[in-house]
Amino acid sequence: MQTIGPGDALGWSWLFPPYQWRFSARSIDATEAVSFGARSLREYDEENHDFGYDLAMRIERIVLERLQSTRLLLADLYGEARE
Repeated sequence: MQTIGPGDALGWSWLFPPYQWRFSARSIDATEAVSFGARSLREYDEENHDFGYDLAMRIERIVLERLQSTRLLLADLYGEARE
């Protein structure tokens, strides 16, 4: 449904209960990725609220961008909603 590129984040289910991956992903090219231990990162967020706040704001920006992108795709597929 979406294509991401270098520097883009993949997945944030680990941040919110029930902390389960909800989607699948695949790479069409050789890919380097960085992964984080979700539990450790959530614990670090709790201990370091400034870091946790910054991380949450970054994730929220990504979620907003992806939702807006999905809306445009759906509007293109089904036609613009009429009010």
